[in-house]
Amino acid sequence: MLLNFELNYKNAKENGLKVGVYHYVISRSVEEAREEAEFFINLIKDKSIDVKIAMDFENFDDLSNEEINEIAYAFLNTAKEKYGKDIIIYSDLNNVELVWDERIANEFDLWLAYYNDYNL
Repeated sequence: MLLNFELNYKNAKENGLKVGVYHYVISRSVEEAREEAEFFINLIKDKSIDVKIAMDFENFDDLSNEEINEIAYAFLNTAKEKYGKDIIIYSDLNNVELVWDERIANEFDLWLAYYNDYNL
């Protein structure tokens, strides 16, 4: 997977494309979220990223909304602190309405995944 990232990044830059990155979070605790954010930032820190980086967290298993938000908040804040720039949330409308709390909604911008079945 990392090999694909490096190759895709290199090819995109060589072909004059703008590059953006997001990280699919799999953490199940705040500590794991911090470690995962550090891994993500270490991977991209020397890259020229053209847009805000993003967190994608959508596989919650049996986590409560409180646990989900604590994990997300830890990931987002650690990534922002280590990267030195803003990070956004990539999410679908269902999770925006039912999962993310006000603290996250007020502090981080949203990149909304739009599916044809939304009646916006």
